[in-house]
Amino acid sequence: MNISPSDWEYEREATEPTVSVVISTIPSNDHQVVCEYLVEQNFCKDWEIIVVNCPNLDRCEARNFGLNKSQASIVAFTDDDTRPPSDWVQSIANAFEKNDDLVCLEGPVEGGIRYGGERQYVGCNMAVDRDEAIKQGGWNSQYAGWREDTEFGWRMEADAAGICKFVEDATMIHPDSPRTHYDHRLETQLKKNYPRRYEKIFNKSLAEKGWRIGQRIGVVPIINSVRNQLRADNS
Repeated sequence: MNISPSDWEYEREATEPTVSVVISTIPSNDHQVVCEYLVEQNFCKDWEIIVVNCPNLDRCEARNFGLNKSQASIVAFTDDDTRPPSDWVQSIANAFEKNDDLVCLEGPVEGGIRYGGERQYVGCNMAVDRDEAIKQGGWNSQYAGWREDTEFGWRMEADAAGICKFVEDATMIHPDSPRTHYDHRLETQLKKNYPRRYEKIFNKSLAEKGWRIGQRIGVVPIINSVRNQLRADNS
């Protein structure tokens, strides 16, 4: 891995951190604002912030570098364009403290990205057990740029020695629309490598969204009415 000392830094240092926060970025992106939000966290225990700011690494490589440099048993990941609420780190720490077998955490995302916890995983709001994440190989660069977070979460679900959980309290704010763009090749690759999970999570999610939309616009009540009338006619 080609990275020099100037390509990463401890934005916040700690001797024995409880939580390590890793931010992957590149020199052309500003990461100062997210760091300003992070230093205002209402978290009384020792914790650290690691910024990996290397143009030679893809997003997965940068996150893995931060994962390996981290000193805490809990490693949280976010992006350079997020605005972490002041209780974000505390909520993550609480979740791991309450669940000894927790190895991967995801939380809701609001703003330009909206996510409510459908086991799709969003990289700007994930946290892991450091040792288990390293044991499973960390982030997979074969998916860098699209679905690397989903693939990582699914791999932790399948192979890590513990549970993965959606934590409502660990909310992240992502004010802007994502810079990531859809990649058909990587989407197809994910579907091929995880066919059952893909079918269960993505197709089920689309069906449920369609049903909710149908309820809002009045289509579902009409369908139910016709269905009930047919049952009455055939009884």
